[in-house]
Parts: sequence; C-alpha cells; structure tokens
Amino acid sequence: MVTKGAPDVLLTRCRFERVGSGVRELTDQRRAEILADVDRLSDQALRTLAVAYRPLPDTDAPKADSTLEHELVHAGVVGIIDPPRPEAADAVAEARKAGVRTVMITGDHPRTAARIATSLGITGPGALARTGLELDRLDEEELRRTVQEVSVYARVAPEHKLRIVDALQADGHIVAMTGDGVNDAPALKSADIGIAMGITGTEVTKEAAKMILADDNFATIVVAVREGRAIFANIRKFLHYLLSSNIGEVLTVFGGVVAASLIGLDVAGGGIVAPLLATQILWVNLLTDTGPALAMGVDPPTEDMMSQPPRAMTDRIIDREMQLSVLLVGVVMAAATLLTTDLKLPGGLIRSKRGLDDSVERRIDLAMDGRGEVGTGMKELVVLGFASREPAEEARSRGAELDRDGALRCTPGPPPGAAAGTAWGSPRNIPEAARRSWLRRGPGRPPRPPRGGGCRWRRRPAGWRRPARPAARRRRRAGPPQRSRPRTPPPGAATSCGR
Repeated sequence: MVTKGAPDVLLTRCRFERVGSGVRELTDQRRAEILADVDRLSDQALRTLAVAYRPLPDTDAPKADSTLEHELVHAGVVGIIDPPRPEAADAVAEARKAGVRTVMITGDHPRTAARIATSLGITGPGALARTGLELDRLDEEELRRTVQEVSVYARVAPEHKLRIVDALQADGHIVAMTGDGVNDAPALKSADIGIAMGITGTEVTKEAAKMILADDNFATIVVAVREGRAIFANIRKFLHYLLSSNIGEVLTVFGGVVAASLIGLDVAGGGIVAPLLATQILWVNLLTDTGPALAMGVDPPTEDMMSQPPRAMTDRIIDREMQLSVLLVGVVMAAATLLTTDLKLPGGLIRSKRGLDDSVERRIDLAMDGRGEVGTGMKELVVLGFASREPAEEARSRGAELDRDGALRCTPGPPPGAAAGTAWGSPRNIPEAARRSWLRRGPGRPPRPPRGGGCRWRRRPAGWRRPARPAARRRRRAGPPQRSRPRTPPPGAATSCGR
C-alpha cells in the first residue's frame, strides 16, 4: 500500500524510513531533519508532499480504512512548484486600492502559504500564517480579532473556513468566498457571494455558489467589481441628470407664476402668461433629456473607479448629497431661465424704465396699421405680456388705452400739438413738433384713428369737399359707372367719419 499527504502529518504515522535499498527505524533526529527540509522547500514557495508505503501479505486485499495507514515506511518528500498566474499580483493590488481585502485560505504548508501570499502582495514580508490547529484554540471573540489582522490561513479544514467566513460577516464585512471542492460548499453557501470555479469546480460547489467563474481566474473577479461599480455610477449619473432637469422645469413654471408681476409675465385683468408651454416642456424632455441620459447610462468606467472606497449595503442610490446637488442644479436652471425671460420682457426687474418706454413706443407704433387699426403686431404685443401696468400708462399718454380684456385700442382725438382745423388722420398734416412730442424718440409713424364709430373730425374750412372714391371702387358698384358729385359738409358742422 502506498500513501501520500502532508509531511508533518504523514511522519507521525511512519515508523521506518527507506535508505537506499534498505529500511531502518525512523528516529526523532531524522524526523527533525526531514521537517527542516520541508521548511526549506516551503520557503521557496514549493508545495511539499510526503510519500510512504506499507508492505502487505500476499492475500486478499484488506478493507480500505484508516487503520491501514500505520506502521508506514517513509519513502521521501516531493517539492512541487505551483506558480500563481502573472496577472494575479496586479489583480490583488488593484483590489487593495479599491478597498477589497484578499484573504488566502489553503491546505498547504504554512510557510508555503506565507511565501506565496508575500509574492502576490496579500501580506507583507515576514507575515505568518495561522493554522487550523491554532484556530481550534480560539473562542469566537478571539477569532473575530484574529480575522481582522491575519490574511493567510494554512492547514485548515472545512469547518475552519466556515468559522472564518462567519467571523468576517459578524464584523460587518461583505464576504465573497471562492472554492472548487466539495469541502468548500458550506463556506460558499454561508458567504454573501459564493464563487465556484467553472473548470475545476465540482457540481456540488457550483450548486452551492451564487456565481460561477468561467476561467478560474482571480483577475476576472476584480474586473467584475470594476464593471459593477461603473454600472452603479452610470445609474446615479442618469438619475441625477433627469431629476435636475425636471426639477429645473418645475421650478421655472412655479417661479414664473409666483413672480409674474416682477418679471413682466402678468397682463391686465389678472392674467398670467406661462413661462413654459406644455409643448416646450415636451420638447425639452424629448430632445435634451432622453439622448444625453441614455448616453450617460453606457459610459465606460473612469480611471479612478477602483480608487474609490466600497459603499455600504445600507447606502441608497439617491442619497442626501445627490438630493442637494439635484436641488441646486434645478434652482440654477430655473433662475437662469426666469432672468433671461425678465431681460427680454418689459416691466421686469432688469430693464430700465427708459428702455421700457422705448420698447412700448415702438410696439404701439408697429401695432397700428396705416388706418389706425390694431394689427397683428398689437396681438403680439398683448400675447407676449407687454400690456403690463407701466406700459399701459405710457400707452394712454401716447394715444392708446386698454380695454377690459387688456387689449390696446386707439383713443379718439388728435395728438397733442396738432393744428386746429386739419385732418389729423394723415401723418403729413401733423406738424413735426407735435410728432416729436407724441413719440419722443426716433422716427415713427403716428397711428391714425380707427375706422368706424368713436372717431371725430375737426371743423373744416368752407368749401372743403370729400375726395372722390378711386375708380376701382366705383367699378364694384352695380350698373354703369356714374360720376358722383362730391358731398360737402355744411359750414360750421362736425361730421362723423366712416365709409
């Protein structure tokens, strides 16, 4: 019968040793020398394995049990090199930078485990590994203190792995456990994230795990951590952008309604002009929100993604810091929108009174067509909210007044300074001084009185006659064209205008 196992364990079951072609008794001195050789090989990061045998009689094979592994003959010790993968050291360093602590739990010799852990950067030079026998002598409180300091465990049994996982979880850590054998299944089931090896792992281990590592590479776990953090950061950026934009729209509409009288959005009669229409809000949501928000959701990981500390399980996606940031951005957006609206509208806080007077004069002048009627420009004037309190007063002094609904209409009567006895409806009959006194700034065409009722003519001199209608209008009459005699108003009488 031939057996193999850990040198320090197998030597306790050996009584003899083979030297050359002979067998001699194994003394305590030789046991110490063999263990010294094992330590020397372990310091070189070699996995050591002892081999022994026992001669059996030439009869039927005995029943295989633990009683056969006694009175063995020690044959020798084998050192096996099992180097880590080249990318393992970089993955461990990146995990440490990200705040992820790597712990090695192995069944190898303590010196071998410590040497490999040092080469990978898991522990510093000179760090020792704890064995399963040492863990058996610790109670739960001492074990909790030990797992905070020790990162390498060797010669452990399955129950030791389970105790280490439970102690780390009791201290508030999120534990991810990897394993490939059947004895690793209890620890994988107890861990927060159980990771089974996809190539060398057994089916029992894969069933107990929550994740299967397809390439059996520790670096893949670090890549998964980086991608998970990137996805979480993209979700936060996506929500931050959408919420801040929508809060800005809400505050813009709310502020425009509350401060309508300050920024020139109110009209006569108590009406309020909305700063944003429903179609404008829909356009903003479709054009400026959807595309950039979707682009933020697929951003690649940033360079400093693994430099940030891990978040706690109790952390929310929309935390207090994000709430304050969303509110601040929304307030800035709303303030900028309302100030821009106030800058472009008269009657607000930014534009001066002189600028308001000039704007109102030009609007009133453009709103009146050549016949003194309210044209399309006046509709624009009313819709945009220019009929506020101060412009209305200026309009009344310029020859216009407000109706009940807030619309501007022409006031009957000549402008100040018009010559008596002249028809003031034509700009040519108004003296230059009167025109300048009526519109104080810039060249402008004074509005004519509206057609129909409400307008009056001054007394005309004797012999005045109404001019003949154009030929085009005479042809619209029924029957042959006839020359009409011009009608002359009686001397000294006022005549109402009209067609």
